[in-house]
Amino acid sequence: ARIAWAESSGGPGAPLLRAGHFLTHLERDWRSEVWAPLLERLGAGRRLVRYDQRSTGLSDRDPPGIDLEACVADLAAVAEASGLERFDLLGISQGAPVSVAFAARHPEQVRRLAIWGGYARGRSLRDDPEERARGDAMQALIRHSWGQTDSPFLRAFATYFAPGATPAQLDDLTAMQAASAGAPQAARLREAIDRFDVADRLCAVRAPTLVVHVSQDGVQPHEEGRRLAEGIPGAAFLSIESRSHVPLPGDPNWAALDAILAFLDAP
Repeated sequence: ARIAWAESSGGPGAPLLRAGHFLTHLERDWRSEVWAPLLERLGAGRRLVRYDQRSTGLSDRDPPGIDLEACVADLAAVAEASGLERFDLLGISQGAPVSVAFAARHPEQVRRLAIWGGYARGRSLRDDPEERARGDAMQALIRHSWGQTDSPFLRAFATYFAPGATPAQLDDLTAMQAASAGAPQAARLREAIDRFDVADRLCAVRAPTLVVHVSQDGVQPHEEGRRLAEGIPGAAFLSIESRSHVPLPGDPNWAALDAILAFLDAP
């Protein structure tokens, strides 16, 4: 698979690799009401490397396979292509299990690991019937409304990820859906990431780790973040009072970014 990656900024801080996740587009992100503020903060004083995960953005839209191992290999390929030898790693949402798996496999490369809104076991593998029902509902939204800018379901999907978003931020998230992936790719990716499972790899992570999760996350439950922190040796857990899964300027969850940057700036 062809994976598109980019780098920006620079400075004295340790380089940071942001694992790929849903709803990104390397070029469009810089004009995004949602992602541009995040990129500016993450890249201040450090080299920031990021990529569009397979099936999305400028990466291969129809790769031969999508599973956890393929996504971990993509992260490793980006690290190699960008010349990163030892770096900090940020896993947001489904980028979290990918980052955990990489950190467990390559402890010599990961200096610090930050996780934001992540999970250890995908929704399809959890014991909670309500969680599986939510997964089915999300798949239905994707199949019937993805990329249809006039669809009320598209707006509902964006609100599901960011219930506290401003109208401009919601507009941006809905536009990003169509830009980042087509409906077949989005449905295929959603099915795959709901089956990611790193529960048995948490204990192998050796990097200092910070896990951040909002208290009322509707996409990935709060207890999944706590499970990550409890399973990774020495990990710290920070709970933020918010409902937004997506990091948003103006939302209480934006305070998590300050904590993550302070954590990454530590020697």
